[in-house]
Amino acid sequence: MHNYKELDLKIGLEIHQQLDGTKLFCSCPCLIKDSLPDFTLQRSLRASASELGVIDKAALHELKKGKYFLYQGYYDATCLVELDESPPEKVNKETLEMALQATLLFHATPVDFVQFMRKIVIDGSNVSGFQRTALIAVNGWIETSEGKISIPTICLEEESAKKGEDTENYSTYNLSRLGIPLLEVVTGPDIKSAEGAKEAAEKIGMVLRSLKGVKRGLGTIRQDVNLSIKGHPRVEIKGFQDLKSIPKVADYEITRQLALLKIHEQLKNYKPRKEEILDLSSCFKNTNCELIKKVLLKNGKVFGAKLEGYSGLLGIQFSDTKRFGTELSNYAKTYGVGGIIHSDEDLQKYHFSEKEIFELRQILQVHKEDAFLLVAAEVEKAKHALIAAVKRANLQYTADFPSEVRKAETDFTTSFLRPMPGAERMYPETDIPLIPITQELLKNIVLPALLDEQIADLEELYNLQPEIARALLKKQVNFASFVQLYTELEPAFIARVLVELPKEIKARFNLDSSLLTAQHLHEVLGLLNQKKINKEATLELLADLLKLGKIDLMKYTSVSDKDLEEEIKKIIEGNKNASFNALMGEIMSKFRGKIDGKKAAELIKKYLK
Repeated sequence: MHNYKELDLKIGLEIHQQLDGTKLFCSCPCLIKDSLPDFTLQRSLRASASELGVIDKAALHELKKGKYFLYQGYYDATCLVELDESPPEKVNKETLEMALQATLLFHATPVDFVQFMRKIVIDGSNVSGFQRTALIAVNGWIETSEGKISIPTICLEEESAKKGEDTENYSTYNLSRLGIPLLEVVTGPDIKSAEGAKEAAEKIGMVLRSLKGVKRGLGTIRQDVNLSIKGHPRVEIKGFQDLKSIPKVADYEITRQLALLKIHEQLKNYKPRKEEILDLSSCFKNTNCELIKKVLLKNGKVFGAKLEGYSGLLGIQFSDTKRFGTELSNYAKTYGVGGIIHSDEDLQKYHFSEKEIFELRQILQVHKEDAFLLVAAEVEKAKHALIAAVKRANLQYTADFPSEVRKAETDFTTSFLRPMPGAERMYPETDIPLIPITQELLKNIVLPALLDEQIADLEELYNLQPEIARALLKKQVNFASFVQLYTELEPAFIARVLVELPKEIKARFNLDSSLLTAQHLHEVLGLLNQKKINKEATLELLADLLKLGKIDLMKYTSVSDKDLEEEIKKIIEGNKNASFNALMGEIMSKFRGKIDGKKAAELIKKYLK
C-alpha cells in the first residue's frame, strides 16, 4: 500500500456525461447506432496552428501517423453538420438549461456569456478536425470524506465519433455518436487517495444522474483521472471500465511513476545521446528470426539504437505484465510498428545467432553497462518508431518525465496513448454567436432532487433497503404509481418483484429477464393483489410468461386454509419421526406456488406440538 501523503499524491477528475434529446448543434436524435451504415465517406485531416500561431504537440503526434479516416453515417442519426458540410445550427436550448442545472447543483458560478471554442483534434474522432466546447461555469465544489473537492470548470461540448476498426493506415468512425451533447465536470487536484478518487467520481456521477434528460447505460458517462506524485508531472488516464477500477489503476500508475524515478537514479551519472539510429539490416542477411526475415523480404529494414547505462533497466517491472521495455514499445507502436526488441529480453526466443548479436553490438558500440533497441519494419515507420522510443528513454537521464495521456487497460495497468495536449489547440468558434446567461434565465432553472435525496425518500416512505431504492431509481421506475395500484401488497414486496426477481429468473431458469415487459409485471402483481395466487408463485409465474407467453392459473390456484390444514395433519401422521424441515419441504413441494409458506410453517408447528 502506498503512503499517499508521503508521495504528495494529487488526483483530479474529468467526468463526461452524455445528455439525451437532440444533438448539440442540429436536430438529429441522440441515437447511437451499431447497424450497417447507410453511407461511408473518406477524409484526411491535418493539424493547423491555433490563435497562438503554434501547432499543438498532441495534434502533431497524430499527424505523423499519416492515417486517413473512414466515416460511417446514418440517414436518421447524422446530417450535414456532422459531415462538416454545413455550419452548426443554434445551440440546443434544453441542453444549455441542463448544463445550468448541473452548474447550480455543483454550487458553481455561471459565466456571463457562453463562448464556444474549437479544440483541435485530428485523431479522426471529429470530421472537422476540431471539437466544439464552451465554458459554462466556474468555482464549484462537492463534499467528500476527504473534505471539499473543488470544481474549477464545467463545460458543454459535442461528443466525438465512436471508433471502430483501427489499422496501421486508417481508422473507422461511427458518426451517430458525433455531436451528442456532453457535459464535462473537472475537479481540482484536491483528491489525496486512490479510494478518494472513486468516491469523488461516484458523487459527481450521482449529481449528474439526478438531472432529467441524461443518457443512461454503458458508456454514457466516462471518467478520466489526472494523477501525479512528487518528482513526476501529471498524467491523464482515460478509458476506465467502471468506477471500481479507479483505485487499482491509480495504484498501478503510482507504482509505475515510482519505478521511473528509481530508473532515473541509476542513470543520473550518464548523459543522453542524440537520437542516433543505425541501419543493422546487414547483420541479419541469413537470419533465422522469422519476424525480421519477413520484414526484409518486403524491403523493410532493421534499425537499432544504443542506450548508455541502460543494462538491466529495460526489464524493470511495473507489474506482472508491464516493464519499462513495454513502455518504450508502446511509444513505438503509435507509429504503426508491432513493437520493439530490446537487450533485456530473452533474445533466444527470436532465434538470433551469437554472430548477429555480436555484430550489432559492435556497430552500435554497446558495452556491458549499455542496452540496445531494435525495430524491424517498413523504413519510414521503423525510423519514426525507434526515434520515439529513444527520445522517451533519453528523458530518464534528466528526469524530464513526459506529461502524457495514457489508457486504462483491462488488467488495471496503463499504456501510452499520446502527448498531453496544451493551450495551443484552442481557438474561438466563429460560427456560433455568444450566448448571454441572464439572471432571468437562471431564475427559471428548476433544480431536481439529488438521487441521494430521492433514495432516502424511498427508504423512509416505503421502508425499503438502500440497494433496492437505488435500483428502482436506476431503472427509472415510478414506484409510487405501483404502490397506489396494488394496495393489498406490501411496498417492499412490490419492489422485490420489480428489482430482484428478474435477476433470480436469469439465474434459476437461464431466461433473458430483459424481455420482461411492464405488462408482464402488472399482470402478475394484479393477480397477487386480487389474492388469486400466492406470493410463492410469483417467480414461476414470471418465468412462465417469458417461456409460454401466458399464465395457467389452474396450476397456481391457491389451496384453502382448511384443505391445507387437513393435508398437513395427514403428512404429520404418516411421518411421525420427521423433522420440521423435512415436513416443510414435503408440503412446499406438493403445493408449490399454491400456499403461503408462512401459513404452512405455523400449522406444522401447531400439530407437531
